[in-house]
Amino acid sequence: MKKNYISKLIAFSTLILLLFSCTTIPIRERDAFDAKRTVTADDLRRRGMALQEITFSSDDTVQLKAWYLSREDARGTVLYLGGNGFLLAISEEILSAIHAQGMNVFAFDYRGYGRSSGKPSVQGLKKDVRAAYAYLTGQLGVSPDRLVIHGHSLGTVFTLWLANQNQAAGVVLESPFTDAKDLTNRLVPTLLKPFVRFDIDEALLEDSNLEQITRLQKPLLIVTGADDPITPKVMAEMLYQRATVKDKNLVIIDKGGHNDLPVIETYRHALSDFYKSLSGLKISGLDGKN
Repeated sequence: MKKNYISKLIAFSTLILLLFSCTTIPIRERDAFDAKRTVTADDLRRRGMALQEITFSSDDTVQLKAWYLSREDARGTVLYLGGNGFLLAISEEILSAIHAQGMNVFAFDYRGYGRSSGKPSVQGLKKDVRAAYAYLTGQLGVSPDRLVIHGHSLGTVFTLWLANQNQAAGVVLESPFTDAKDLTNRLVPTLLKPFVRFDIDEALLEDSNLEQITRLQKPLLIVTGADDPITPKVMAEMLYQRATVKDKNLVIIDKGGHNDLPVIETYRHALSDFYKSLSGLKISGLDGKN
């Protein structure tokens, strides 16, 4: 999942193709840029959003920076767990998409990301998401039966891990992957598999979404892009089939990629429909004050 793994794989694959075939690899102008527009808390406030900047601590004293977007007519609250590249500074599209569906949103920078302290690790991020849940249900007074846990990409691992240990109204898995072995295996074209072997850190193999999802007993929405090149839709389909909970839904967004779903109207409708289907979520004021 690390970018250097993918970069090495692409370089190796390109070398094999050049050595064994006569091929042309197009390089387009759009491929030269990976622009990400950043925002501040004040930018979102100027858009009329009520945003509270929060610092909370994990149980190993790592300081984590969070944003809490609230609204008086909120149905409930979403704890958002971003992917490998998520930062609050580039979160405007996803936070706006969730907030616009009548929900409060709590999002934070993982340890070692953005302005949060510490160094990223699998065990460390588990401490972070557990601390975020505790802060929401404790200091912010969010009722667990009005809380939705939403994970994107890498964040889906921590979403299922957290949801299987705690009460929540529902779970959203966006652009999910199955597990580390399956993901890396799918990155390699069939003809190149005899030449490529991944040495995956044991920490990345501890939690398989394929196993975790069989134990989930909460309403579930899986949403993914039909054209996702990183976590292909077949992974979402596999997870949907493995999920044992009866209240589940799979939405595949036509022409959707890996990071662009929040700007697509179908995606927003899928979130809205899911929130409305949850019995614990209703328009009755801010969480903790009902």
